Amino acid sequence: MNLDKILMKVLNDKASQEEYAILEEWKNASAENLEYIKILMEKSKGSTKQYKQYDVNSGWQKVDKRTRSTQSSGYIKWISLVLIFAMLFVGIKIWSNKKDANPTHFASNNQQIEFQLQDATNIWLNHNSTLDRVSEFENQREVALNGEAFFDVAEDASRPFVIHLNETDFIRVLGTSFNVINEGENIDVYVKSGHVQVHVLERDIDLYAGDRISFVDGAFVKTKNNDNNILSWKEKVLVFDNTGIQEVFNELSDYFNVEFTVDAETDLSSCKLRSKFVNQNLESVMEELSTIYNLSYTLESNQVNISKLKCN
Repeated sequence: MNLDKILMKVLNDKASQEEYAILEEWKNASAENLEYIKILMEKSKGSTKQYKQYDVNSGWQKVDKRTRSTQSSGYIKWISLVLIFAMLFVGIKIWSNKKDANPTHFASNNQQIEFQLQDATNIWLNHNSTLDRVSEFENQREVALNGEAFFDVAEDASRPFVIHLNETDFIRVLGTSFNVINEGENIDVYVKSGHVQVHVLERDIDLYAGDRISFVDGAFVKTKNNDNNILSWKEKVLVFDNTGIQEVFNELSDYFNVEFTVDAETDLSSCKLRSKFVNQNLESVMEELSTIYNLSYTLESNQVNISKLKCN
């Protein structure tokens, strides 16, 4: 197309209808073309009477429509990409939250933690203990414990709750509450309510409310629990009923996760304690003991050093 010749014919009113159509198509192709024609027509004033299809406003509308269409197409593509990424982000977030909602590993470190598994079983984990979920909890409910924990198991007759203690020993329950200590060879199970079956040394031992089984001198011994503080770490209550002071220190050591040392010259044989501590911190307990026994103590990190203890 020789646009210069067509423009000259238009300016001299000698262009054909076909040439007018070609020019019309060209001017509507872009805003720059339309602006050029507009300036040209203004300069030529009335010499383009034959070019009756020329309409500046109409031309601008056509160009603007085309431009908007191109922009709209790009905008729609951009919005589509944003929506795709948004859906991916939401999907990943939902998956991540679902994953976080059902973790497979729990560790208490230097504190006590409480959590619920997806079957509604509630677990309290004592300090420096770990629990791992070793099954998917859809067909089987199995965990592995290292340390101490209290279980309040949601009842489900079709899916027994199993706690693995090591490669051969485990605990099987349906719905009950009980405390378990699994620390190397130290295995101790106390049943608060319901029925628990402990599988140890290739045999099953049934425990009911109030029963306790402990590993003593290479054998498992089943007894009735008489330890007032077996659940003190969970219930935050310490009870001493005419208890020897050395045993008191041992209980406090486990409860507060500290170590007690007593002056070697101090005789503890005649010291007994009858007291109850409810949700008290270590400093509060030690202040009360100081009043009772007129003792002196220092507390450094996780070490309690006791001196000048008087039992009478």
